[in-house]
Amino acid sequence: VKRFTDYRTYLVFDLLVKKGENAEESSLAKTFVIQSGGETQTPCYISILASFAQLYRTNDPDADTIRLVIFDEAFSKMDGGRIRESIGLLRSFGLQAIISTPTEKIGDIVNNVDTTLVTMHDDKRRRSYIDRYENVKKKIK
Repeated sequence: VKRFTDYRTYLVFDLLVKKGENAEESSLAKTFVIQSGGETQTPCYISILASFAQLYRTNDPDADTIRLVIFDEAFSKMDGGRIRESIGLLRSFGLQAIISTPTEKIGDIVNNVDTTLVTMHDDKRRRSYIDRYENVKKKIK
């Protein structure tokens, strides 16, 4: 009875991943332990973004929805190419994003988003601030 009353056992999901046109499909759950972090994060972001696109009815021009998605520690295990592709997919769905990411990922993200803010916190002085991140390369373009 305990198993059947536990909501976590109601649904089980898996993603089928196909790398390339002629490649064989593989279960993400079965290959999860042998793939890199970026290889496992990418299909998850694709499914999350597709779910939000459906929820917000982004294909319906009359759907007046906020289309907001918020990601914390986004793209932490992905390389620059995968990050750019994920942000491109997000944009193609017409979604608005607030992305919190580790500092080392700023270089991969800044040229693919409209606005980048940096937040800093100083525990000793009990201060925090937010400032616009200015990318010199982005300004030159």
